[in-house]
Amino acid sequence: MRRFAVIFSLLVILAVLVVSVACHTNLSVDSEGSTSRIQWYKTLGGLNEDVGFSVQQTSDGGYIVVGCTGSTADLLFDVLVIKTDAEGNKQWDKTFDKSAEDYARSVQQTSDGGYIIAGYTTDNAGAAWYYWLIKIDAQGNKQWDKTFGGSGLDQALSVQETSDGGYIICGSTSVNGDSDGWLIKTNSSGDKEWDKTFGGPNGDIFTSVQQTSDGGYIITGSTAPRGAGYDDLWLIKTNSTGNKQWDRTFGGSGEYYGKSVQQTADGGYIIAGQSIPGSTSEGGGAWLIKTDNSGNEQWDNTFGSPGDGCGWSVKQTSDGGYAFAGSTGCYGAFNCRDVWLVKTNSGGEKQWEETFGGSGIDVGTSFEQTSDGGYIICGITNSYGTGSIDVLLIKVKSEAQAATPTPTATP
Repeated sequence: MRRFAVIFSLLVILAVLVVSVACHTNLSVDSEGSTSRIQWYKTLGGLNEDVGFSVQQTSDGGYIVVGCTGSTADLLFDVLVIKTDAEGNKQWDKTFDKSAEDYARSVQQTSDGGYIIAGYTTDNAGAAWYYWLIKIDAQGNKQWDKTFGGSGLDQALSVQETSDGGYIICGSTSVNGDSDGWLIKTNSSGDKEWDKTFGGPNGDIFTSVQQTSDGGYIITGSTAPRGAGYDDLWLIKTNSTGNKQWDRTFGGSGEYYGKSVQQTADGGYIIAGQSIPGSTSEGGGAWLIKTDNSGNEQWDNTFGSPGDGCGWSVKQTSDGGYAFAGSTGCYGAFNCRDVWLVKTNSGGEKQWEETFGGSGIDVGTSFEQTSDGGYIICGITNSYGTGSIDVLLIKVKSEAQAATPTPTATP
């Protein structure tokens, strides 16, 4: 139970601060149509806690998933990496153990066919956390790893390979309880080229970073200029050396968190997060914001009800619209009810949504549109699987596939 609380608290405080495969057939699905959008789903995990935080489709049509596993001999969390084929069947898995507790939060396939992983590792006393950057080859063998920080609590939450073959990493750094957003640029060997911190006297955190078309970086997260408990969604644009060009905050009288950002085809940005209003007159729930290339808001939309729902991961889709994955009912550590996928048009108006879950807590942490026009979602479930918590991997059909009736099998 303690680890269950730790895992879901990590998902909530993200705004502030080996394995076997089983396939089940009793997944409960709520939707605005039918259950026909589900292509398949898998749970991956051992007898204890196994968490999926990031997924990407790979060049061979399969998937790479990273997170952490407590299904180890010492019952301490290790970094977990799983590679599957296109049907979600495990091809290999790896665990990486550096110290007491180790977590992976972000993965990307690299130009050489391997993978770059960002997360964090703790010292044996748990008093210091370090950014942890791991480079592995296409078979999951570690090529090198690097740590950064360690004087306080440092968490790497997002990583991307950059156009020069290096890596950009973002997260937070905290000393004496005050956190700042932390941005690190490395070369192709993981050696730090520069780093920047951003923040004020209260809690600040970066959760998502992407290199932009001009060679700079766009970052989202949250900042608390009015004090603890009054967070604003934060959007920052830097140049190629990490110097701030502009920043924007979005919020009201409550708590507003940015979880994921992507540059859009028109040069602007799409952001997903969560809105927890401070009054009943404000909208709330999962929050989608579209800006122009200077960060000026063009539109925003909320989904769900106040305090009910969170968008963890957002992407522009091939039709020019947007989709986000997250969870319904995320007002507290134990209130994330179901995995949630929402598809909108280019103006942020909902076209359809699907929820996936059972009687327990199910969270969608990361997703991508796949090469067939469908979607892959990873996350966490304690409704299904073999352990107390398992990695959840869901494949959703494309609109065209979902519109085609599935033939009825002949007895």
